[in-house]
Amino acid sequence: MSNRSTIYDTAAAALLASSGISYVSKNINEDPFAYTEDKYPAVRLIDGDMTVERFCYPGSTAQLDMKSELDLNFTGYARELNKSSTALHDSLAALLSDIEVAVVTDSTLLALVQDVTLDGGRTDMGYSDGVGFVNGTFRVTYLYNHTSP
Repeated sequence: MSNRSTIYDTAAAALLASSGISYVSKNINEDPFAYTEDKYPAVRLIDGDMTVERFCYPGSTAQLDMKSELDLNFTGYARELNKSSTALHDSLAALLSDIEVAVVTDSTLLALVQDVTLDGGRTDMGYSDGVGFVNGTFRVTYLYNHTSP
């Protein structure tokens, strides 16, 4: 049985465990353009919309009766100070790949959910002061009992 906060925390831990990611934040108020150099590449993970569907009427509180789809939205940040090269674009493409691999292959997360897929990832979403960013959304499907969402 899974719940939203456990899935969110586990996905953040999976990102932080990736060798291609130096810092993970769940704080929407944090300014990624003020990060110190050692925090790049970084990822901000925010839990998003959730849809819920009842698929049966349980005979007990232990029986799974609800199916949920949870969006985990991310923005990844990379920093390259050489503006005349393609280094930033290459760093962003690598970061997007690292983010996807970290989340969709994490065995702890996969044990909690039915499915997790990248529902769109976008590179080259912006650039300012040597920092570029990518973003996207993971769609996470999981089951739970309505008495413990």
